[in-house]
Amino acid sequence: MANVLSVVGYADSGKTTFLEGLLPVLRSRGLKVAVIKHSGHIDDSAEVGKDTWRLARAGAAPVGLVHGNRLSLELTFPTAPTPTEVGELLGDRVDLVITEGFKRADNPKLEVWRHADQAEPACLGDPNLIGVITCHECNLDLPVFRLDDYQAVAEYIISYFGLGQGRTK
Repeated sequence: MANVLSVVGYADSGKTTFLEGLLPVLRSRGLKVAVIKHSGHIDDSAEVGKDTWRLARAGAAPVGLVHGNRLSLELTFPTAPTPTEVGELLGDRVDLVITEGFKRADNPKLEVWRHADQAEPACLGDPNLIGVITCHECNLDLPVFRLDDYQAVAEYIISYFGLGQGRTK
């Protein structure tokens, strides 16, 4: 199973922007990284009326589409898959699965905490919270990283999961 890390935080805290900066650093270290975004919105990637939508409605699971060198695969689960289930599904194909969201999941989490109107990180007190990425001055009993310190966060993730140059522990 792939290592799974959730990047969590309040809505509009900059999780996606942070990941855009972190991913090139992890990739430069030779790591294969998958990112799975958790969304509370219905976002049917198979457009209504198209062939993949029709096949999924007919019971195909998974249903997918190959376009050039890309495979888009839609899997349906009886309930929302957990980050751990996603890691099991991806198996040895990647070194690390980063999920964006999944605040309540039971896997390691880094929280992006940015807004001044938020008194404290959303997951403070969660035993799975392993660090906070913030622009705030704070004194927490966790590692704290600046929003733009992608190198330090990457090193921390690599060390935490025992990842080497493109290899899992």
